Amino acid sequence: MDGELVALITFACLVVGFAVLTVSLVNRVRGMRTGDRRKVRLANLLELLAMLFLSVVVIVPAFYVVILGRFWVAQIPFELAVGWAQYLLRVLSQVNADVWAVASAVACFAAVIVGTHFTVRWLLAASDRRWPWKRTLQVVALLVVMFASGLAFTGLIQQTGWLIRTPEPLVKDNRSIQ
Repeated sequence: MDGELVALITFACLVVGFAVLTVSLVNRVRGMRTGDRRKVRLANLLELLAMLFLSVVVIVPAFYVVILGRFWVAQIPFELAVGWAQYLLRVLSQVNADVWAVASAVACFAAVIVGTHFTVRWLLAASDRRWPWKRTLQVVALLVVMFASGLAFTGLIQQTGWLIRTPEPLVKDNRSIQ
């Protein structure tokens, strides 16, 4: 069995294990809400079984992949999880922040927050409901997260297309990625 197949099987098993953990969490919340101790005990058992399953699913294939010498299979998730921090450490020393650009961005962001608050407050004036600043900040934070998610997804699609079209192989040998 190739290291790639082991990685795919491991990923599928991780999805199943996390699904079981999610079910146990839902059962725990329902049991605590309704006072049903049977659901809480079932959730505890499911959680224990899922954790044992996940530990076996992670340890056994990782050991097998290392024995095969396919270290790059384990290197990809590591690079995805930690690579951004290494990139920031490398690039942040080269960034020159312009004071006026930063001040302009902060002023525009503050204007968006204030404008959103007064616009929504004006819209709700007819219904005699108050619109607190906390809710305005939550809405603006949600919009910022949605914008960042869209930007990240666009970058993901662009990079995936670039990797598909590249003529060089992604793996140069069994031991590491390029």
